Amino acid sequence: MSNKNIVGKLRITLLAVSVTVLGFYSCSKKNTDTSATGQFTGTWNGSGCVTQAAKWTEMAPMLSTGRKGAVSFAINNIIYVGGGTTHKDFWSFDPDANHWTRLADIPGTRLYRGYGVGFSIGDKGYIGLGADNGLDSPVANFYEYDPTTNIWTDKASMPDVSRQGAFAFVQKGVAYVGGGYDSTGTWLKDFWAFSPGINTWTRKTDLPNYIYSPFAFASTRDVDSGFVSCGKQAYYEDTSTYMYRVSTNAWTRMAPYPGHVRQGGSCFVINNIAYCGLGKAYGVGNEFEDFYTYDMATNMWKILGAFPKGPDLFATAASANGKAYIGTGTDIYNHLYTYWMQYTPMSNTESFTISAGPNNYSLYMTCRIGLGDTCARDVSLLGTVSSNAMDNFSIGVQSFTDRCGKTWTINGGGTLGADNVLTITTVKTSSEGTSACIFKGRK
Repeated sequence: MSNKNIVGKLRITLLAVSVTVLGFYSCSKKNTDTSATGQFTGTWNGSGCVTQAAKWTEMAPMLSTGRKGAVSFAINNIIYVGGGTTHKDFWSFDPDANHWTRLADIPGTRLYRGYGVGFSIGDKGYIGLGADNGLDSPVANFYEYDPTTNIWTDKASMPDVSRQGAFAFVQKGVAYVGGGYDSTGTWLKDFWAFSPGINTWTRKTDLPNYIYSPFAFASTRDVDSGFVSCGKQAYYEDTSTYMYRVSTNAWTRMAPYPGHVRQGGSCFVINNIAYCGLGKAYGVGNEFEDFYTYDMATNMWKILGAFPKGPDLFATAASANGKAYIGTGTDIYNHLYTYWMQYTPMSNTESFTISAGPNNYSLYMTCRIGLGDTCARDVSLLGTVSSNAMDNFSIGVQSFTDRCGKTWTINGGGTLGADNVLTITTVKTSSEGTSACIFKGRK
Protein backbone atom coordinates (compact mmCIF):
# COMPACT_ATOMS: atom_id res chain seq x y z
CA MET A 1 0.00 0.00 0.00
CA SER A 2 1.45 3.39 -0.99
CA ASN A 3 2.83 5.82 1.56
CA LYS A 4 3.14 8.50 -1.12
CA ASN A 5 1.04 11.02 0.79
CA ILE A 6 2.83 10.67 4.14
CA VAL A 7 4.11 14.20 4.57
CA GLY A 8 3.32 15.05 8.19
CA LYS A 9 5.63 16.04 10.92
CA LEU A 10 5.49 15.66 14.68
CA ARG A 11 7.69 17.98 16.71
CA ILE A 12 8.55 17.61 20.36
CA THR A 13 11.21 18.85 22.69
CA LEU A 14 13.94 16.72 24.24
CA LEU A 15 15.13 17.32 27.83
CA ALA A 16 17.62 15.95 30.30
CA VAL A 17 17.32 12.96 32.63
CA SER A 18 14.22 12.55 34.82
CA VAL A 19 11.80 14.27 32.47
CA THR A 20 8.76 15.93 33.98
CA VAL A 21 5.94 16.04 31.45
CA LEU A 22 4.58 19.57 31.24
CA GLY A 23 3.39 22.14 28.70
CA PHE A 24 1.64 21.64 25.37
CA TYR A 25 2.66 21.05 21.79
CA SER A 26 0.86 20.18 18.61
CA CYS A 27 1.62 19.04 15.11
CA SER A 28 -0.46 18.67 12.00
CA LYS A 29 -0.74 16.29 9.07
CA LYS A 30 -3.22 15.39 6.35
CA ASN A 31 -5.50 12.53 7.35
CA THR A 32 -5.52 10.81 3.95
CA ASP A 33 -2.93 8.13 4.68
CA THR A 34 -4.18 4.55 5.02
CA SER A 35 -0.80 2.82 5.39
CA ALA A 36 0.49 1.11 8.53
CA THR A 37 2.11 4.37 9.60
CA GLY A 38 -1.02 6.41 8.89
CA GLN A 39 -2.31 6.00 12.46
CA PHE A 40 0.51 8.28 13.60
CA THR A 41 -0.56 11.07 11.24
CA GLY A 42 -2.88 13.96 11.98
CA THR A 43 -3.02 16.79 14.46
CA TRP A 44 -2.00 15.94 18.02
CA ASN A 45 -2.48 18.09 21.11
CA GLY A 46 -1.00 17.13 24.43
CA SER A 47 1.82 17.37 26.89
CA GLY A 48 5.37 17.59 25.64
CA CYS A 49 8.89 18.01 26.95
CA VAL A 50 9.91 21.25 28.54
CA THR A 51 12.89 22.61 30.41
CA GLN A 52 13.24 21.28 33.94
CA ALA A 53 14.66 23.47 36.70
CA ALA A 54 18.06 22.72 38.18
CA LYS A 55 18.05 21.06 41.57
CA TRP A 56 20.24 19.86 44.43
CA THR A 57 19.53 16.43 45.97
CA GLU A 58 21.09 15.10 49.16
CA MET A 59 22.57 11.64 48.69
CA ALA A 60 23.91 9.05 51.12
CA PRO A 61 26.73 10.58 53.20
CA MET A 62 30.27 9.33 52.86
CA LEU A 63 30.72 6.23 55.05
CA SER A 64 33.59 7.64 57.06
CA THR A 65 34.47 10.56 59.28
CA GLY A 66 34.55 14.04 57.77
CA ARG A 67 37.49 15.45 55.86
CA LYS A 68 38.71 18.47 53.94
CA GLY A 69 41.13 18.68 51.05
CA ALA A 70 40.06 15.31 49.60
CA VAL A 71 40.33 14.46 45.90
CA SER A 72 37.82 12.89 43.51
CA PHE A 73 37.35 11.78 39.92
CA ALA A 74 34.84 9.80 37.83
CA ILE A 75 35.28 6.63 35.77
CA ASN A 76 32.36 5.05 33.88
CA ASN A 77 29.82 7.07 35.87
CA ILE A 78 31.20 5.94 39.24
CA ILE A 79 32.65 8.64 41.53
CA TYR A 80 35.88 7.92 43.43
CA VAL A 81 36.75 9.94 46.55
CA GLY A 82 39.69 9.67 48.91
CA GLY A 83 42.28 11.27 51.11
CA GLY A 84 41.97 14.63 52.77
CA THR A 85 43.46 15.89 55.98
CA THR A 86 43.75 13.03 58.50
CA HIS A 87 42.72 10.44 55.88
CA LYS A 88 44.26 8.09 53.32
CA ASP A 89 41.18 5.89 52.78
CA PHE A 90 39.60 5.62 49.32
CA TRP A 91 35.96 5.06 48.35
CA SER A 92 33.67 4.64 45.35
CA PHE A 93 30.16 6.09 45.08
CA ASP A 94 27.56 4.53 42.77
CA PRO A 95 24.98 7.26 41.97
CA ASP A 96 22.37 4.78 40.70
CA ALA A 97 22.52 2.68 43.86
CA ASN A 98 23.26 5.70 46.10
CA HIS A 99 25.87 3.55 47.81
CA TRP A 100 29.48 3.91 49.04
CA THR A 101 32.09 1.12 48.92
CA ARG A 102 35.47 1.19 50.64
CA LEU A 103 38.43 0.39 48.38
CA ALA A 104 42.19 -0.05 48.80
CA ASP A 105 43.83 2.86 50.65
CA ILE A 106 45.86 5.46 48.77
CA PRO A 107 49.46 4.14 48.74
CA GLY A 108 52.66 6.08 49.38
CA THR A 109 50.88 7.79 52.25
CA ARG A 110 51.95 7.47 55.89
CA LEU A 111 49.15 9.34 57.67
CA TYR A 112 47.03 11.27 55.20
CA ARG A 113 46.81 12.70 51.69
CA GLY A 114 45.56 16.26 52.09
CA TYR A 115 45.27 18.93 49.38
CA GLY A 116 46.52 16.65 46.62
CA VAL A 117 45.23 16.35 43.05
CA GLY A 118 43.08 13.67 41.47
CA PHE A 119 41.91 13.05 37.90
CA SER A 120 40.92 10.25 35.54
CA ILE A 121 42.20 9.44 32.06
CA GLY A 122 40.38 6.70 30.17
CA ASP A 123 39.47 3.89 32.55
CA LYS A 124 42.16 4.70 35.14
CA GLY A 125 42.32 7.19 38.01
CA TYR A 126 45.32 9.10 39.36
CA ILE A 127 46.12 10.67 42.73
CA GLY A 128 49.28 12.51 43.70
CA LEU A 129 50.97 15.39 45.50
CA GLY A 130 49.50 16.78 48.74
CA ALA A 131 50.57 16.85 52.38
CA ASP A 132 51.43 13.74 54.42
CA ASN A 133 52.83 12.43 57.74
CA GLY A 134 51.12 14.89 60.09
CA LEU A 135 53.84 17.51 59.74
CA ASP A 136 52.30 19.33 56.83
CA SER A 137 55.10 17.92 54.69
CA PRO A 138 54.22 17.75 50.96
CA VAL A 139 54.98 14.83 48.65
CA ALA A 140 55.58 14.48 44.91
CA ASN A 141 54.53 10.87 44.28
CA PHE A 142 51.74 9.77 41.93
CA TYR A 143 49.72 6.56 41.73
CA GLU A 144 47.40 5.02 39.15
CA TYR A 145 44.19 3.28 40.25
CA ASP A 146 42.57 0.45 38.28
CA PRO A 147 38.91 0.09 39.29
CA THR A 148 38.61 -3.37 37.72
CA THR A 149 41.29 -4.82 40.05
CA ASN A 150 41.22 -2.36 42.96
CA ILE A 151 45.01 -2.09 42.61
CA TRP A 152 47.25 0.99 42.78
CA THR A 153 50.39 1.23 40.62
CA ASP A 154 53.31 3.54 41.30
CA LYS A 155 53.84 6.16 38.56
CA ALA A 156 56.57 8.72 37.94
CA SER A 157 56.68 11.43 40.61
CA MET A 158 56.17 15.03 39.60
CA PRO A 159 59.56 16.62 38.87
CA ASP A 160 61.04 19.67 40.56
CA VAL A 161 59.63 19.88 44.11
CA SER A 162 57.00 18.27 46.32
CA ARG A 163 53.91 20.40 46.84
CA GLN A 164 50.38 20.73 48.15
CA GLY A 165 47.51 22.94 47.02
CA ALA A 166 48.31 22.35 43.33
CA PHE A 167 45.67 21.98 40.61
CA ALA A 168 45.11 19.62 37.68
CA PHE A 169 42.95 19.33 34.57
CA VAL A 170 42.94 16.85 31.67
CA GLN A 171 42.91 17.36 27.90
CA LYS A 172 43.47 14.82 25.12
CA GLY A 173 44.53 12.09 27.54
CA VAL A 174 47.19 14.27 29.18
CA ALA A 175 47.03 15.75 32.69
CA TYR A 176 48.22 19.31 33.23
CA VAL A 177 49.42 19.99 36.77
CA GLY A 178 50.92 23.08 38.40
CA GLY A 179 51.05 25.62 41.19
CA GLY A 180 50.85 25.00 44.95
CA TYR A 181 53.58 25.56 47.53
CA ASP A 182 56.48 23.48 48.81
CA SER A 183 57.76 22.43 52.26
CA THR A 184 59.51 25.78 52.81
CA GLY A 185 56.34 27.74 52.12
CA THR A 186 57.63 28.88 48.74
CA TRP A 187 54.83 29.48 46.25
CA LEU A 188 55.11 27.82 42.85
CA LYS A 189 54.17 28.74 39.27
CA ASP A 190 55.71 25.87 37.30
CA PHE A 191 53.39 23.91 35.01
CA TRP A 192 53.78 20.33 33.76
CA ALA A 193 52.13 17.81 31.44
CA PHE A 194 51.86 14.19 32.56
CA SER A 195 51.38 11.50 29.88
CA PRO A 196 50.36 8.28 31.68
CA GLY A 197 50.80 6.07 28.61
CA ILE A 198 54.55 6.70 28.57
CA ASN A 199 54.75 7.69 32.25
CA THR A 200 56.62 10.94 31.63
CA TRP A 201 56.41 14.58 32.71
CA THR A 202 57.12 17.50 30.37
CA ARG A 203 57.70 21.09 31.51
CA LYS A 204 55.32 23.63 29.97
CA THR A 205 55.03 27.42 30.00
CA ASP A 206 54.90 28.70 33.57
CA LEU A 207 51.65 29.97 35.04
CA PRO A 208 50.97 33.71 34.77
CA ASN A 209 51.12 33.93 38.60
CA TYR A 210 52.13 31.90 41.61
CA ILE A 211 48.86 30.04 42.28
CA TYR A 212 47.58 27.99 45.22
CA SER A 213 44.20 26.23 45.63
CA PRO A 214 42.36 27.66 42.59
CA PHE A 215 39.40 26.44 40.58
CA ALA A 216 40.65 24.32 37.68
CA PHE A 217 38.63 22.81 34.83
CA ALA A 218 38.87 21.83 31.16
CA SER A 219 36.60 22.28 28.17
CA THR A 220 34.71 19.19 27.03
CA ARG A 221 34.14 20.57 23.50
CA ASP A 222 37.22 22.61 22.67
CA VAL A 223 39.72 19.88 23.51
CA ASP A 224 42.60 22.35 23.31
CA SER A 225 41.88 24.40 26.43
CA GLY A 226 41.96 24.29 30.22
CA PHE A 227 41.24 27.00 32.78
CA VAL A 228 42.44 28.22 36.16
CA SER A 229 40.59 30.81 38.23
CA CYS A 230 40.73 32.39 41.70
CA GLY A 231 42.81 30.84 44.49
CA LYS A 232 45.78 32.61 45.98
CA GLN A 233 47.70 34.24 43.17
CA ALA A 234 51.03 35.95 43.79
CA TYR A 235 50.42 35.48 47.57
CA TYR A 236 47.04 37.25 47.54
CA GLU A 237 43.55 35.89 46.91
CA ASP A 238 42.48 36.88 43.41
CA THR A 239 39.63 36.52 40.89
CA SER A 240 41.80 36.32 37.75
CA THR A 241 40.95 33.59 35.24
CA TYR A 242 43.43 32.20 32.70
CA MET A 243 43.03 29.84 29.77
CA TYR A 244 45.80 27.48 28.68
CA ARG A 245 46.02 26.44 25.02
CA VAL A 246 47.54 23.00 24.50
CA SER A 247 48.38 23.65 20.84
CA THR A 248 50.26 26.90 21.51
CA ASN A 249 51.53 26.17 25.06
CA ALA A 250 50.40 29.66 26.04
CA TRP A 251 48.22 31.33 28.70
CA THR A 252 45.54 33.97 28.00
CA ARG A 253 43.74 36.13 30.53
CA MET A 254 39.96 35.61 30.47
CA ALA A 255 36.97 37.20 32.20
CA PRO A 256 37.57 37.33 35.96
CA TYR A 257 35.46 35.43 38.45
CA PRO A 258 32.58 37.76 39.36
CA GLY A 259 32.28 36.73 43.01
CA HIS A 260 34.45 37.58 45.99
CA VAL A 261 38.14 36.63 45.96
CA ARG A 262 38.63 33.14 47.39
CA GLN A 263 40.67 29.98 47.74
CA GLY A 264 39.69 26.43 48.68
CA GLY A 265 36.58 26.46 46.49
CA SER A 266 35.09 23.62 44.45
CA CYS A 267 34.39 23.28 40.75
CA PHE A 268 32.80 20.80 38.34
CA VAL A 269 31.86 20.76 34.63
CA ILE A 270 28.59 19.67 32.98
CA ASN A 271 27.97 20.13 29.24
CA ASN A 272 30.98 22.44 28.87
CA ILE A 273 29.75 24.77 31.61
CA ALA A 274 31.94 25.13 34.70
CA TYR A 275 30.24 25.52 38.09
CA CYS A 276 32.57 27.17 40.60
CA GLY A 277 31.86 28.27 44.16
CA LEU A 278 32.26 27.87 47.92
CA GLY A 279 35.70 28.45 49.50
CA LYS A 280 37.00 31.20 51.75
CA ALA A 281 38.96 34.43 51.80
CA TYR A 282 41.28 35.90 54.39
CA GLY A 283 39.47 37.37 57.38
CA VAL A 284 36.82 36.25 59.85
CA GLY A 285 33.45 35.50 58.28
CA ASN A 286 34.77 35.36 54.71
CA GLU A 287 33.43 31.92 53.86
CA PHE A 288 31.16 31.47 50.88
CA GLU A 289 28.12 29.49 49.77
CA ASP A 290 27.63 31.08 46.35
CA PHE A 291 28.17 29.40 42.97
CA TYR A 292 28.80 30.93 39.55
CA THR A 293 28.72 29.30 36.13
CA TYR A 294 31.29 29.90 33.41
CA ASP A 295 30.50 29.29 29.75
CA MET A 296 33.83 28.36 28.19
CA ALA A 297 32.52 29.02 24.68
CA THR A 298 31.44 32.61 25.38
CA ASN A 299 33.83 33.55 28.23
CA MET A 300 30.88 34.63 30.38
CA TRP A 301 30.24 34.14 34.11
CA LYS A 302 26.72 34.10 35.61
CA ILE A 303 25.43 33.80 39.16
CA LEU A 304 23.93 30.37 39.90
CA GLY A 305 22.82 30.86 43.49
CA ALA A 306 23.52 29.55 46.96
CA PHE A 307 24.67 26.05 47.84
CA PRO A 308 21.94 24.45 49.99
CA LYS A 309 24.38 23.23 52.64
CA GLY A 310 25.76 26.70 53.20
CA PRO A 311 29.43 27.72 53.20
CA ASP A 312 32.03 24.99 52.70
CA LEU A 313 35.82 25.09 52.41
CA PHE A 314 37.99 22.56 50.60
CA ALA A 315 35.09 20.31 49.52
CA THR A 316 35.62 17.92 46.61
CA ALA A 317 33.52 17.54 43.47
CA ALA A 318 33.25 15.43 40.31
CA SER A 319 30.71 15.04 37.50
CA ALA A 320 29.36 11.99 35.70
CA ASN A 321 26.46 11.16 33.40
CA GLY A 322 25.27 14.75 33.12
CA LYS A 323 25.16 15.37 36.88
CA ALA A 324 27.66 16.49 39.51
CA TYR A 325 28.49 15.35 43.03
CA ILE A 326 30.03 17.46 45.76
CA GLY A 327 30.64 17.07 49.47
CA THR A 328 32.96 16.74 52.48
CA GLY A 329 34.93 19.87 53.39
CA THR A 330 34.78 22.01 56.52
CA ASP A 331 33.61 25.28 58.02
CA ILE A 332 35.94 27.99 59.34
CA TYR A 333 35.91 26.33 62.76
CA ASN A 334 37.24 23.06 61.29
CA HIS A 335 33.99 21.12 61.73
CA LEU A 336 34.43 18.41 59.09
CA TYR A 337 31.55 17.32 56.83
CA THR A 338 30.52 13.91 55.45
CA TYR A 339 27.48 15.00 53.40
CA TRP A 340 27.24 14.27 49.65
CA MET A 341 25.08 16.30 47.26
CA GLN A 342 23.95 15.68 43.69
CA TYR A 343 23.43 18.57 41.27
CA THR A 344 21.12 18.16 38.27
CA PRO A 345 21.42 21.11 35.85
CA MET A 346 18.57 22.76 34.06
CA SER A 347 17.75 20.61 31.05
CA ASN A 348 18.51 21.61 27.49
CA THR A 349 15.74 21.32 24.91
CA GLU A 350 15.99 19.84 21.43
CA SER A 351 13.45 18.68 18.83
CA PHE A 352 12.76 15.87 16.37
CA THR A 353 10.22 15.07 13.66
CA ILE A 354 8.51 11.89 12.48
CA SER A 355 7.96 11.29 8.75
CA ALA A 356 7.55 8.45 6.25
CA GLY A 357 10.02 5.60 6.04
CA PRO A 358 10.95 3.51 2.99
CA ASN A 359 7.89 1.22 3.30
CA ASN A 360 4.52 0.87 5.02
CA TYR A 361 6.07 -0.44 8.23
CA SER A 362 8.83 2.13 8.72
CA LEU A 363 9.24 5.79 9.55
CA TYR A 364 12.01 8.30 10.20
CA MET A 365 12.64 10.23 13.39
CA THR A 366 14.85 13.22 12.61
CA CYS A 367 16.67 14.00 15.83
CA ARG A 368 19.20 16.68 16.76
CA ILE A 369 22.32 15.36 18.47
CA GLY A 370 25.21 17.25 20.02
CA LEU A 371 25.24 20.33 22.22
CA GLY A 372 25.41 23.89 20.96
CA ASP A 373 25.59 25.26 17.45
CA THR A 374 29.14 24.07 16.87
CA CYS A 375 28.63 20.39 17.69
CA ALA A 376 24.97 19.72 16.91
CA ARG A 377 23.66 18.14 13.73
CA ASP A 378 20.44 16.47 12.60
CA VAL A 379 20.33 12.70 12.07
CA SER A 380 17.56 10.48 10.65
CA LEU A 381 16.71 7.44 12.76
CA LEU A 382 14.91 4.64 10.94
CA GLY A 383 12.03 3.27 13.01
CA THR A 384 9.99 0.10 12.47
CA VAL A 385 6.24 -0.23 12.98
CA SER A 386 5.26 -3.63 14.34
CA SER A 387 3.30 -5.75 11.86
CA ASN A 388 1.65 -7.62 14.75
CA ALA A 389 0.84 -4.62 16.95
CA MET A 390 0.61 -1.70 14.58
CA ASP A 391 0.13 0.70 17.49
CA ASN A 392 3.85 0.36 18.29
CA PHE A 393 7.05 1.52 16.63
CA SER A 394 10.68 1.24 17.69
CA ILE A 395 13.96 2.78 16.58
CA GLY A 396 16.07 0.16 18.39
CA VAL A 397 19.56 1.30 19.35
CA GLN A 398 21.50 3.45 16.88
CA SER A 399 24.76 5.39 17.13
CA PHE A 400 25.79 8.66 15.49
CA THR A 401 28.69 11.11 15.78
CA ASP A 402 28.13 14.84 16.18
CA ARG A 403 30.26 17.55 14.55
CA CYS A 404 32.67 17.60 17.48
CA GLY A 405 33.38 13.88 17.27
CA LYS A 406 31.22 12.81 20.23
CA THR A 407 29.39 9.50 19.73
CA TRP A 408 25.73 9.44 20.78
CA THR A 409 23.68 6.28 21.31
CA ILE A 410 19.95 6.77 20.75
CA ASN A 411 17.05 4.43 21.49
CA GLY A 412 13.30 4.77 21.86
CA GLY A 413 9.97 4.48 20.10
CA GLY A 414 6.25 5.19 20.35
CA THR A 415 2.94 3.62 21.29
CA LEU A 416 -0.65 4.51 20.46
CA GLY A 417 -2.41 3.46 23.64
CA ALA A 418 -5.82 3.54 25.26
CA ASP A 419 -8.15 6.34 24.16
CA ASN A 420 -5.82 6.95 21.18
CA VAL A 421 -3.14 8.66 23.31
CA LEU A 422 0.24 8.68 21.54
CA THR A 423 3.31 8.32 23.77
CA ILE A 424 6.80 8.78 22.31
CA THR A 425 10.01 8.30 24.31
CA THR A 426 13.64 8.77 23.22
CA VAL A 427 16.87 8.46 25.21
CA LYS A 428 20.26 9.81 24.06
CA THR A 429 23.56 9.06 25.77
CA SER A 430 27.16 10.20 25.29
CA SER A 431 30.11 11.18 27.48
CA GLU A 432 28.29 14.53 27.86
CA GLY A 433 25.49 12.74 29.74
CA THR A 434 22.07 11.23 29.14
CA SER A 435 18.89 13.04 28.11
CA ALA A 436 15.35 11.78 27.60
CA CYS A 437 12.08 13.01 26.19
CA ILE A 438 8.46 11.92 26.63
CA PHE A 439 5.55 13.25 24.52
CA LYS A 440 1.90 12.42 25.11
CA GLY A 441 -0.72 13.62 22.66
CA ARG A 442 -4.28 13.06 21.44
CA LYS A 443 -6.02 13.82 18.11
